[in-house]
Amino acid sequence: MRRSSGPRWHYAWEGAPEPRAFLCWRSTQLKRVLSKFGVPGHRLLSFESMSGVKCFHAGGKAKHWIDDGLASGTLRSRTTPLLSATPLLPYVRFRRPKFEALRLRRRALQAAGYYRLVD
Repeated sequence: MRRSSGPRWHYAWEGAPEPRAFLCWRSTQLKRVLSKFGVPGHRLLSFESMSGVKCFHAGGKAKHWIDDGLASGTLRSRTTPLLSATPLLPYVRFRRPKFEALRLRRRALQAAGYYRLVD
């Protein structure tokens, strides 16, 4: 049986969300060091630019900081909803040179003792 050569279906999730509208909190090296030196989690969240963010994803221990941020005033609830459509961006391949550069940075941080500090 032959496969149909009809149109390929495109689904809403076939692309990457616009990062300015859909922010996923990342625990970068700087944020890990600041956390290790006692900076409260809700202060780390306040470093994010959330002016045009429609959806904020905080995973791991960061999800527990949202209530603290709202209570302390470092995070505020939005009073006006953002209703404009947000386009999906095409996926960008993670190329080998970037992968190798990230591995090299990780090895350098490991040699410097960074992972013993933050773990």
